[in-house]
Amino acid sequence: MRNALSRMNRLFAIVATLALVALAATPALADKVHTKDGRVLEGEIVRESSSFVTIRVKVGDEEKDITLFMSEVASVERTADEAPAPKDEPAKADPKPANPQAAAAPSNNKPAEQPKARSSSAGATKIAFITLGDTKNGKDMVGPYVYADAIRSSLKILDELPEDQKPEIVVLWVDSGGGALVELEPLNRLVQYEMKPKYRTVAWIRSAISAAAMTSWPCEELIMMTNAPIGACTAWSGNLQKMDGPALGELLKHMREVSRWGKKDPLIMQAMQVCEPDFPRNDLSADIDEHGNVTWYDGPEGQYMVCKKTDILTFNSIDAVKFGLAKGIADTKDEVAALLGCKEWIEVGPEANDYQVRFRDNLKLSETKLGELLQKINIALQFAQGAQTEQERNAQVGRALNYLRQMRAMVRKSPSLEFYEQWTKERFDAMEEQIKANRAR
Repeated sequence: MRNALSRMNRLFAIVATLALVALAATPALADKVHTKDGRVLEGEIVRESSSFVTIRVKVGDEEKDITLFMSEVASVERTADEAPAPKDEPAKADPKPANPQAAAAPSNNKPAEQPKARSSSAGATKIAFITLGDTKNGKDMVGPYVYADAIRSSLKILDELPEDQKPEIVVLWVDSGGGALVELEPLNRLVQYEMKPKYRTVAWIRSAISAAAMTSWPCEELIMMTNAPIGACTAWSGNLQKMDGPALGELLKHMREVSRWGKKDPLIMQAMQVCEPDFPRNDLSADIDEHGNVTWYDGPEGQYMVCKKTDILTFNSIDAVKFGLAKGIADTKDEVAALLGCKEWIEVGPEANDYQVRFRDNLKLSETKLGELLQKINIALQFAQGAQTEQERNAQVGRALNYLRQMRAMVRKSPSLEFYEQWTKERFDAMEEQIKANRAR
């Protein structure tokens, strides 16, 4: 009897062990994307539309987002959909969550855990957002509006925050159609040598064309908004001729260096900058392996033809993610935080962005007012020259000098005008002498 019980105990232990092994070997429920070339990607579908699907897969210890066009997809399985309640007992309602924000069930097309901005910084990742440009309101030109010294002032605001309020991540929210190449090197060096050593620096792209794309290039992490373009980095000289010769050579050399700073293949930027017949280069192609890793080719031998040698490269958001240029697509700050791996986050340093907004607003106002004041100066001088008395003549000269003082004050508030619109001290001094020459003698 004792031997029989002993055998039964051993049998029970073996069965229990096998059950545990089977349980451990059973994979967690996962979404599956079957591609037309025979691959099966397992993970979590984090974004989906009628034209593409993004699935988050695990590669080693890291998670990676892989974006596929729907034309490449054979089928999609959402095995993480609702499981039925056991038949022997009724389904139970979930207990009320401690955080009311957690009560909403996540969509199957979104990450299961959406990060939430919190009022307390304890345990939350601190993120600062700084906007660079504003295309909607015509305040986006690199140089006048996206200005290295102004961004440096925003950075100083972050640097001077108390330690418990300083950001861990700085997100540069780029919204520009390009601008002055002369500002490019100061902007690149500011990001590389003054921002990145202190903060995890990310570029979030609403629009990054030409000089704006090159401004974003030192950032090792790019995130795209849904309709964002990035690229078209052709260079033009002051007489609206395509840049060539030594000047173009220096720009290409600079951007090869910046590509290394941003951990990007230099072939990508080259395809954005030049094309045949103006500049000799090859087709740009790429391979993508089953883990989403991209290999670039200076020629047509890759699986994907990314850019013909006669074309200038511009990525849309889907292609930017597909070919590994961007981490993912995000249209809200919460989605940005999720892509950056932040389960909880808090926005800090809003004053840094407020400075950029004020800088752009002052500049826009100054551009308008400077023209108006210059016109008023000319009118006052015309009246001075036609004045019938010395008193009237000197009064008009005084008005002109007052308008000039207002112009000087505006340029002090918008210093980029000194360089980009040539409103220099020397120009103002010369104008002042010309105005004073109209005084009655």
